[in-house]
Amino acid sequence: MSKLKVFIACNLTQGQRKSDFCFTNAGELVTFGSECDRDHSNIDGSCGCRRSLIGVASHKATTTFLCVYKKMTRDDFVKAIKKMWVDGGWGKFLDDDELQAMAQEDADEILRVASHCKAGDVCEKRGDVFRIRTSLKKGS
Repeated sequence: MSKLKVFIACNLTQGQRKSDFCFTNAGELVTFGSECDRDHSNIDGSCGCRRSLIGVASHKATTTFLCVYKKMTRDDFVKAIKKMWVDGGWGKFLDDDELQAMAQEDADEILRVASHCKAGDVCEKRGDVFRIRTSLKKGS
């Protein structure tokens, strides 16, 4: 089985920002969630949707995530994301083709962002910008 460079939930570096939170299960795959306009001009506002990723199993958010290699295929990753959307009730509003397309788009974007990181990088999302907070690998 191939390995993909993806992000998993972590609580490493939590507290570096006053607006940090981690409600996910450590180690679960994360992807994009829906974003609102509530705090559009204030990334550190009370909502948090513009600065977090969502756990595909827990459906909960975290502001910190770790870049890792996982033994899985792109199709496995897409299936996990699609399942998250279905389990979250989106199947009531979108047909299977729309859910599949949304999951593929999310997976491809996560894989694109992760490709710019090293395994062991602890990252954050700030609106449309991803940043590396620290690296767990010496010499990285």
